[in-house]
Amino acid sequence: MSGDAVSVLVRCDRALQRKVRYVFDTLLQAAGIPARQVESVPDTGPWIDYGASAHEDHRRHPGLFVAHDPAAWCFLGGVVVPERAETVNGL
Repeated sequence: MSGDAVSVLVRCDRALQRKVRYVFDTLLQAAGIPARQVESVPDTGPWIDYGASAHEDHRRHPGLFVAHDPAAWCFLGGVVVPERAETVNGL
């Protein structure tokens, strides 16, 4: 896919921002979509708003809002040992 880069505005705890930006960059890159990390709502072009609630500028310049929930990132902070393992289709 070609075209304008998608601006990504990450509004969450600073401790999670690198992980969140990495995930957005990786997903968009896999789809062939260039991404640009921004610190404020862009004036034009497509953008993604990642935060606890939609940015107030959505009324001025609509974008895709993705809700942030800090608990969703907890699985990255520890080690969980599965209770059992199972082979499915040889995997």
